[in-house]
Amino acid sequence: MLNKIFHAILFIVLVLPSVSYADVDPSTLPLPRFVSISPGEANARSGPSTKYPILWVYQHRHLPVEVTNQYEHWRKVRDMDGQGGWIHKSLLSGERYGIINSSRPVSLHKNADESEEILAMIEPRVVVKLLECQENWCKVQKADFYGWIKRNFIWGIYQNEQIN
Repeated sequence: MLNKIFHAILFIVLVLPSVSYADVDPSTLPLPRFVSISPGEANARSGPSTKYPILWVYQHRHLPVEVTNQYEHWRKVRDMDGQGGWIHKSLLSGERYGIINSSRPVSLHKNADESEEILAMIEPRVVVKLLECQENWCKVQKADFYGWIKRNFIWGIYQNEQIN
């Protein structure tokens, strides 16, 4: 009996991981689209496989990237600077983040109105969590701060895209 259990476990450990998923539909999500990097480190490669050399190592959790192509379990991405490569989908998340795209700090307002109280100033290239985006404003979170930033200062959301 123990011998049969041992062989069953051995089969699961050795054989099942080698099953090919090449025929699985890669994704039905639209291209292009924004996602974020899940872990604190992700390799961007020159092609869709670990056999390709690493071009970039992203070392910022939640960094927004734009998916421009996909092949099986790999996503071709680009960052705010136009750099990128192929990243395995397990290293990406659908959670939405943006990055402050301004040469100066931008105001984080209490409400979606420039005349509203300024809660904080957010420095250029800081990553913020996108909570809601309306016509001209996005509600964001950075640490314990929640507020509204004009959407034209955020890279990681399309011009007419709404987030609720």
